[in-house]
Amino acid sequence: MIFKEASFKNFRLLSDVHISFSTDENKPLTVIRGENGFGKTTLLDALRWAFYGEASLDPDYKISNSNQMSQHQSIMASVEVLFTAEELARKGDGSSFHKQVDYKIKRVVREELDKRDRAIRGDESFSLYQQVKGSWRPITEGAEVRIRNLLPEALMDVFFIDGDKALAFVDKGDAGERRSRIRAAATEMLDVEVIEGAIERVARSISETTRKAVGVDAESQQYADATKRKAVIEDRLADQKASLSGLTATVDKATQQSEACDTALITEVKKGNKNEVSKGLETVRRGRAQALGEQTTAVQSLAGLLASDQITTVLLSSSLVTTTKALASTKGVDLSLKPLLEKCLKAKKCICGTSLDTGTDHRAVIRTEIKRLEDIDTDASRLFELRHTASRLLQGDTADDWSSAANTAVGRCDATTKQIDKWAAQEAELELQLSRLADSKIDELSKAKTLARGEMLSAVEKATEARLIVRGLERELDEQSAITKELEKTVNRENEYRAHLLAAEDVKSILEASLETVLTDQLKDLSKTMNKEFLRMVGMQNVDEAPVSIREVELNRNFDIKVHSQDGPLNPANALSGAQKRALTFSFIQALMKSSGKIAPSVIDTALGMTSGPLKRELLKRTIFLSTQPIMLLTRSEINDCEAIIEESAGVQLTLTNTGSAAVVNRPKALPTILICNCDIASSCTHCEIREDFGNTED
Repeated sequence: MIFKEASFKNFRLLSDVHISFSTDENKPLTVIRGENGFGKTTLLDALRWAFYGEASLDPDYKISNSNQMSQHQSIMASVEVLFTAEELARKGDGSSFHKQVDYKIKRVVREELDKRDRAIRGDESFSLYQQVKGSWRPITEGAEVRIRNLLPEALMDVFFIDGDKALAFVDKGDAGERRSRIRAAATEMLDVEVIEGAIERVARSISETTRKAVGVDAESQQYADATKRKAVIEDRLADQKASLSGLTATVDKATQQSEACDTALITEVKKGNKNEVSKGLETVRRGRAQALGEQTTAVQSLAGLLASDQITTVLLSSSLVTTTKALASTKGVDLSLKPLLEKCLKAKKCICGTSLDTGTDHRAVIRTEIKRLEDIDTDASRLFELRHTASRLLQGDTADDWSSAANTAVGRCDATTKQIDKWAAQEAELELQLSRLADSKIDELSKAKTLARGEMLSAVEKATEARLIVRGLERELDEQSAITKELEKTVNRENEYRAHLLAAEDVKSILEASLETVLTDQLKDLSKTMNKEFLRMVGMQNVDEAPVSIREVELNRNFDIKVHSQDGPLNPANALSGAQKRALTFSFIQALMKSSGKIAPSVIDTALGMTSGPLKRELLKRTIFLSTQPIMLLTRSEINDCEAIIEESAGVQLTLTNTGSAAVVNRPKALPTILICNCDIASSCTHCEIREDFGNTED
């Protein structure tokens, strides 16, 4: 990708600015001169926004010009960039060749003042056009994806560089935060995440195929058990790696959470009408309550049928008929003798005159007879109850009537249950919508940054634990794989599962070898390039300018930048000078650009800040040499002592001027704006002429 032109409309003070960039291969450098506050960073922000949209801006970033906004209440801002990209095309005979294709992107947004005079940004529109036979044709599908393939979002800070903010690679936050930034940029360049994702998918495929193969392919139980154990370990390992990947992503995302709060607030307002959702939820809840009532009625009806005597009739009808007939034929027993015997026992004298005193055999005989008559009386009562119950049951409704009623009750239960499930699903969906519309206050969003920080630290701790588990499972998997491989020799039968497994294992081995190559050879090459460029720069530094002598810098497998001095390892965040930090930062970025092989512009603001002398000149020369299309936004002090290099390398030299600055000699009375002129680094005109010392001016 090579930038050709860019146009800016109402982007902050860039009211109407057009720039043509150098496309001369012999003089690829474009230098845009401008003092602090003259629009260099605004220009960088505008170009980043054109390609990445909202993701490139801080949450509280205001695109509109406050002076124009106060006059017009609404401002439409836009950035348009014309660029060329190399693409692979095919000839009629099927052969391929590379060709240059011209594209044009345009991003537009409107900001309006609300009732409290706050600038509220609307939805952005993004358009991509391709030049075909001299005319611009819009690309309606996959426009954003095509741009991301050319300039991935993870590399935004590599190709659009704010010299001061770029120090975050070596100087901002704790070691974990710096590691996350470096990993994001390096893995995007080296395709590490793509390979890791492929390995995980192949591993899961192997695990799934292994489970299928156990019952078909294994001829020995011992082999089957071993493959099962291996599959279990592989599943656990895949899950742990997925968990570790999620935790790593959480660490990276948590640091950005607070910056997204303002954007989340604006998005929250746009989501929908809270009252309408609440009304819908009430309607659903009433429907669900009604369905619950209907379900209760149906269940009670079914319970009543199950508790009724009819179920006995349905289940025991033939037995009841037989029982009723048997009970009806049972003859009664005369129990009138019992009272007479009890009277004799009380009088202690039989009707025949025999004595029934206590302890006599006759008294015992009489008592035994009374007990027998009592038992007969009890049995007779039970037979009567059984006969009565059986007769009553046989006189009730038929079994068909009960079955029909039971089926109806079951059907009502099923129908009301389905309706309740439907209402419950709608209620859950509406509650989720309502929860997203609730609690959207600015103070709560501001607390999210602190919460994200805590989540990051927690995730780091969990990630460390997960890594230990992964290593242990990997060792266990290696041991189990060796056992399984030895047992596999006993299995001779070939099948499609075996072929699939062998192919998948080969693919996995190739991918793992590729990943190892990336993490060793390519990462090592990246580290070597960074070290070479850094030592080249700091080697040009005067001894009295360097607080410490650096022996080597390296980028290790954990994506930490390590600095080694003659006295031992150093923390780059607090042991290096400002110039050394800047040199290390640009050495890392330049190494990334060289390793990526991507053809893209390098737009750099304040590239030479905090540097001077030979180090500054070497930093400038290496940046020009390693960049496909360097576009540098420099102050006069940065340009100082580098004029010869710029004159030799710059195909385009321009100057930015903020007309509202007191530094401008011919300051107009109109509202401040940013102008651009064709003045080179050695000249000035009525628009860009500035005072040598403007700190004491009264205006």
